[in-house]
Amino acid sequence: MLPLKVPTTPTVCDGSGAPTAIGVDLGIVRLATARHPGGVFVVNGKPIRHRRERYVALRKRLQRHRRADRVRAMRGKERRWMTDLNHKVSR
Repeated sequence: MLPLKVPTTPTVCDGSGAPTAIGVDLGIVRLATARHPGGVFVVNGKPIRHRRERYVALRKRLQRHRRADRVRAMRGKERRWMTDLNHKVSR
């Protein structure tokens, strides 16, 4: 374990030139929470988690019915959707 000192001086300036602190927290329940001088920006993760659970249930059902061809056809769809969503949130 190494002690680490991080300077607490903000590195971003707002429109008036005053230093401003901006913070982003990534999580599961709230996908992203950003604090900035204008307020707080929150992205709710509940519908995202619900959709990912639907993908899991669909794969499970298809595999139970031995439809590997359908599982193979939708390969990567969830990953591409999540990558796109993360990109949109980060912008």
